[in-house]
Amino acid sequence: MRFFIPGDEENDVTFSFSFAGDFVSAYDSFLTRQPSIYHVEALTDTVLYRISHGDLQDIYQNTAAGNIIGRHAGRIFILPFFAGRSPCSASPLKSGTSNY
Repeated sequence: MRFFIPGDEENDVTFSFSFAGDFVSAYDSFLTRQPSIYHVEALTDTVLYRISHGDLQDIYQNTAAGNIIGRHAGRIFILPFFAGRSPCSASPLKSGTSNY
């Protein structure tokens, strides 16, 4: 998967790649329910799973694991955008340390 900000014609700005087995999401867009400034593109055949916003909120509210995962995902994917960083560069899963 390629994460990129579309540009003029062939001037896209690619800022991240994901590989087989990685969790991929435009999570900021999903949570805010607003269009993302970036696109996610499958570069190879890909199996996608989806969940509705309402169903995910039910999981967060009604399961202990969902609540923990939801808060952790917010720290990884949402807070970096407010701080002006790419979610990939700020992710404790990628860097091994947490800034939060």
